[in-house]
Amino acid sequence: MKTGVLLVAHGSRLAEANSHAVNIGNMVRKFHQIDPLVVCFMENAKPNLAEGIEELVALGVDEVKVIPLFLYNGVHIQKDIPEELEEIGKAHPQLRFTMGRPLGADERIAQLIFERIQEVG
Repeated sequence: MKTGVLLVAHGSRLAEANSHAVNIGNMVRKFHQIDPLVVCFMENAKPNLAEGIEELVALGVDEVKVIPLFLYNGVHIQKDIPEELEEIGKAHPQLRFTMGRPLGADERIAQLIFERIQEVG
């Protein structure tokens, strides 16, 4: 079984904003030797979720770990992503999807916010 990772970001009309999600994916790939890893977007940017999965399928993946790059457990997490995965699964019955939690309320995020507060002195 070959496993791939799909990082799912919200997406923005601003390319610079989307590049941050891609940069995070590149850091995860580099620092933790996770490959294949694809970053996709729910809105306003490419690849979308279905296209991201197609990239992984083309790389021979049969298991996809879907990791949301979202802070909160909102509509995209509870409804949109699971519904899209269900539809994509109909076209690719050989694929197994597992979905991780959003980033959530985490002490590491609180620490990073504190550091940003300190930067503005």
